[in-house]
Amino acid sequence: MRIVVVEDEIRSRHGLVELIQSIDPRCKVVGQAANGQQGLQQLGALAPDAAFVDIRMPVMDGLQMMREARRLELKCDFVMVSAYAEFEYARQALLLGARDYLIKPVTLEDVETVLSRLMPASGVEIPPPQHPAVRKALEMIRQNYAKHIGLEELSEQLQMTSEYLSYLFRRDVGVTFSTYLRNYRIERACELMKSGDTSTYELAQSVGFSDAKYFCRVFRQVTGQSSGEYLKNRPAED
Repeated sequence: MRIVVVEDEIRSRHGLVELIQSIDPRCKVVGQAANGQQGLQQLGALAPDAAFVDIRMPVMDGLQMMREARRLELKCDFVMVSAYAEFEYARQALLLGARDYLIKPVTLEDVETVLSRLMPASGVEIPPPQHPAVRKALEMIRQNYAKHIGLEELSEQLQMTSEYLSYLFRRDVGVTFSTYLRNYRIERACELMKSGDTSTYELAQSVGFSDAKYFCRVFRQVTGQSSGEYLKNRPAED
């Protein structure tokens, strides 16, 4: 997946580039820009699959850049990044079609979660895990995601150290064990929500969360919206 990073703060830009490229070798930063005007030029010249764009920038800010990209019909998935957590920024970004909205300082887990969603959307082929231990770990997650399940328990059952399993898992799956488990649980929650009315507490319990408030926070973090917004905005055929 080809990515452009648009950020006026040099250290922040370089840090985000390093984060993206450290997570998955299939994610390549093909361009960098210091403002929205430069970023728009790179979208046209490089045709990236995705762009991580800061909101507050000189010359042209991130929201203006996104509006212009839509006007010019430049196809690209946008991830907006900002140190400002005000709802209005997020609302405008999502209305313009942003795939996600990240708050600085951006963490490794934040970027892993976003990339894991962007790669299937951009058609990046995700090969099956190479190591048999990882294949077994994935199957154990699918069978036991509603229960307490951790890397230590899995590594004991697979008769290897948790450090080695963690390395294999990230190498073969592209994200850490905890990120994959969290995302998988939220995917199952989305499926359950389609089948009928369920209280938030019951939904959280059914996918392995003992705390409903924490479940709600993670749901928004993974999907970019609350459970209520998800139900309202889901496609009609679901």
